[in-house]
Amino acid sequence: MVQITAVVLGLAAAAFANPVPAPLVPRGLACPANNGASFISGGHYYTLQCDKTVYGGDVANGYKAAATIEDCAAQCEASATCVAAAWQAGYCFQKTTMSITGAGGWTSVVKGAAVNRPLNCADNSSNGAVFTSGGFTYDIFCRGQYYGRDVAVNPKRYAATLEDCIAFCSGESTCVDVVYDVAKYCYLKASKDGNFVASGWYTAIKRTL
Repeated sequence: MVQITAVVLGLAAAAFANPVPAPLVPRGLACPANNGASFISGGHYYTLQCDKTVYGGDVANGYKAAATIEDCAAQCEASATCVAAAWQAGYCFQKTTMSITGAGGWTSVVKGAAVNRPLNCADNSSNGAVFTSGGFTYDIFCRGQYYGRDVAVNPKRYAATLEDCIAFCSGESTCVDVVYDVAKYCYLKASKDGNFVASGWYTAIKRTL
């Protein structure tokens, strides 16, 4: 009995030490129950606005069928120019600018801050991710590099992680992208002239304001 109790207690302790993580992106958002809720789609936080629609500039080809509000948010996430979207009766209207107003039967999602997750290019899972550092936004490309002119001062640096490499770029006004290799060397670039596939090399491109 003592041994069985010890085993049970040990399993319970392990369960508390390693809890099952909650899903990052909730499904089944509904109005009005989830009005004002924040959720994650891709690389950004979004806010749900019930009985609201969005007026503003239209995203090119941004009127599409969407079965759920989450699908509408995913469409907005896939567009670099989308800042918000309105959804009604299975259709999503993506907007480049926004003015939100009350409208019964409509549901809107507003794109917020980028979500920073630990970057992992070793398994390619961070390919296409959006990452923020030092007030700048970067697009991540795994297994490839962009070549170009080096920054003038100290272009090659040691960096323990890709995130550290990106931080160097954020602190250098002339840096437009970084190339990082598995040997943990970071190369800061002042121009982005071309790209090619290269195993063991990762690139982070700074978005222009």
